[in-house]
Amino acid sequence: MGAGSAGCAVANRLSADPDTRVLLLEAGGVDRSLYIRMPAAIIRAIGNPALDWCYRAEPDPSRNDRVDLWPAGRILGGSSSINGMLYVRGADYDFDRWAAEGCAGWSYADVLPFFRRMESTPLGDDGIRGRSGPVRTAALRTTHPLAHTFVQAAVEAGVTLNEDYNGRAQEGVAYTEVNQQRGRRYNAARAYLRPVRRRRNLAIRTHSLCRRLLFENGRCVGVEYRRGDRMHRADAGREVILCAGAIASPKLLMLSGIGPAEQLRDAGIEIVKDSPGVGANLQEHPEGMVGIDVNVPTYNTEINSWKVVLHGLNWLLFGRGPATSPYPHAVAFIRSAPSEPRPDIQVQLGPYAFSFS
Repeated sequence: MGAGSAGCAVANRLSADPDTRVLLLEAGGVDRSLYIRMPAAIIRAIGNPALDWCYRAEPDPSRNDRVDLWPAGRILGGSSSINGMLYVRGADYDFDRWAAEGCAGWSYADVLPFFRRMESTPLGDDGIRGRSGPVRTAALRTTHPLAHTFVQAAVEAGVTLNEDYNGRAQEGVAYTEVNQQRGRRYNAARAYLRPVRRRRNLAIRTHSLCRRLLFENGRCVGVEYRRGDRMHRADAGREVILCAGAIASPKLLMLSGIGPAEQLRDAGIEIVKDSPGVGANLQEHPEGMVGIDVNVPTYNTEINSWKVVLHGLNWLLFGRGPATSPYPHAVAFIRSAPSEPRPDIQVQLGPYAFSFS
């Protein structure tokens, strides 16, 4: 359930066995929208109910009860269809810390082969980066001049220039690496579903909203979902895999009777399993945005004028120009203080200002 980044990959891998029948359910539609394909159109995708679940966070008392938009893709490819396309593997020491704290199999040495198997990029070292995987990553084809200024300023401030922050070390300042091919977004659906969508043992059903999991004797045996104005039931011969994301997965578990017993009773839901951790301990990584007036043209002036037609044609014909732009064009992984043992802040430079909240 869920054709996001995880669901697309799982459906691809499971259906590679012709003896395994796979049903992939997605609440949203197919990923054909121009707002998905054109990177700069992210400003039209996020907050769009046709493509985004448009979750709203609870009021934050530390910021005058501000309520933030939490985007989550409601489309084939999930949030990989509406995100900023910035490709960041993560730092090796974070994975090693997980392993040291008891997560066996999650050290950087353990996960590196999977990163290499997953990606296809012309960037970086052959021993670290992947060359033939399904997920395409690349450097930006058109970089705004402010990105060069940002990188130069960081270097002058003592930050190391890093040619590949997904390589042997993350720390430093760099130009961004993105999930794109020839200036077009490369989402999980394009990477994992499009090549295998004609497999006879793989059924992909869009506009199918899962309502609850079905249990018999404590075992999940299927799902109930709505498609159009009709309810359907899908029975699992082997297993049910829930890939609905950090918000919808615990929500669906709780609607199905798995979660904190007291909360389930208060909502009038029959308890299948008292599991206090479901729906708890969510953490998000907020981004503090600072808008600065500059005396050079930005993409705000380029996309809010008659020039947008020319930029659209440049993107359509050649895969270049401002329309290929994700939000960040340059990024720095730095330490907030010299005493910090490793980078703890990620600073990004975007050549236009916007707000989604």
